[in-house]
Amino acid sequence: MSQVGATASSRGHGLLVPTSHRVVCRAYGLGVWASQPLSRLEGCPGTHQVDLTVWLQQSCGALVASGPSVRWFTSEECHPDGRPMLAIDRVHGDLWLWSYAFGLEFVIDHVGREVWATWTNDFTIDDVSSYLLGPLMGFILRLRHRVSLHASAMVVDGRAVAIVGPPGAGKSTTAAAFGFLGYPVLSDDVVPLLDDGPTLMALPGYPRVRLRPAAIHTLSRLPRAQSLLPQDWQHGRYHFNLRDTPGGFQDDAVPLGAVYVFEPRREEPTRPRVTPLTGLDATMALVSQSFAGTVLNADMRARDFEVLSRVAMSVPVRRVEPHSDPDRLEELCRHIVADARALAGGTGASVVA
Repeated sequence: MSQVGATASSRGHGLLVPTSHRVVCRAYGLGVWASQPLSRLEGCPGTHQVDLTVWLQQSCGALVASGPSVRWFTSEECHPDGRPMLAIDRVHGDLWLWSYAFGLEFVIDHVGREVWATWTNDFTIDDVSSYLLGPLMGFILRLRHRVSLHASAMVVDGRAVAIVGPPGAGKSTTAAAFGFLGYPVLSDDVVPLLDDGPTLMALPGYPRVRLRPAAIHTLSRLPRAQSLLPQDWQHGRYHFNLRDTPGGFQDDAVPLGAVYVFEPRREEPTRPRVTPLTGLDATMALVSQSFAGTVLNADMRARDFEVLSRVAMSVPVRRVEPHSDPDRLEELCRHIVADARALAGGTGASVVA
C-alpha cells in the first residue's frame, strides 16, 4: 500500500482537499483514495496514482441544491414510504446525484474522478462501502469508459473465468468455492474489462466476496472451507476475505479466457452441464449482464454493445446449467475447470489446483 499527501483542490468545484496521509489502494484498475479508511479495501495492492477520490460523510450539497436537475433514473422497487428505492439525477449537467430512500446519497463528478458520500446515523462506513464498491463503482467505471460485467471471476491456469447470471444465480458462491478449491479469485460482482490492446484483459476487484447465510451453509460442506467460515451466520451478507482461502486473491489483470452464463438451477439427472453459446445469442447474453446497464444512456449502451460484441467473437461464451443440489457445487466447479482447460488446450484434470 502507498501513502500520499493530498493537497490539490477539488476538480472544478472549489473544495479543498486537506493535507493528510492516507492509504491509496488499487481496486478495479483504479487508485482509490478515501478521506476515511475503507476496511473493505484492506489487503488491496498499493499505488501512488490517485484515480478516484472519495469524500466520506462530506457533502457538496450547496452545489447540488443550487443547480437545475434532470431525473435520469428511477428504480421500480420502492421504499415502504412510497419513494423509489433509488433515484438518479443529473445536476448542473456535470454532477450525478444517487439518492437511496433509506438515507444514503452519493454525488459523482461527470468523469468519475471524485465522489462525495453522506448518510444517516443508521449506517456505518462498512455499509456505505458495499454500495460504493458495488453499484456505484460499476457506474463510475462506465463514466471512465470502462465496460464491466455483472460477474464474478476466478483464475484457471493464468486466465480469467467469468461467471454471469441473474441475481441469486450463485455467482459469488461459486467464486468462493473456487477459492476454497485452490483457485485465485479475481473479482466478485463487478469485473471490468480492458480492451485497449490485442488481448482482452479482466481487471481485479478487491479481496472480498459477499456471501448470504445460505451460501455459507453450502460452502461449509467443502473440506477446505469448514474451518474458515463462521458458524450459524444469520446476519445478512458476510464479507469474506478471499486471501484466507487456499486460492487467495488475484492482484493483477489476466487475459479473459471464457465467460460462463448461469441458467436457473434445476434437479435434472444430466446436470450440471456446459454447452456453447455463439453468435447473437452469446452477444445478447453478455449485453444483458453489463454492469449498471439499467442506468446507461444511448452512447454508453452503444459502447457496451461494441465491446461485448468483440468479447463474444474473441472469447468462448458458454451456457452453464447447474444442478439444484448444493452438495453438487464441487462437481459444478469441476465441470467449469475441465471445460476452461479444454478450451485453452489443457488437460481438464483435477478440480483442485
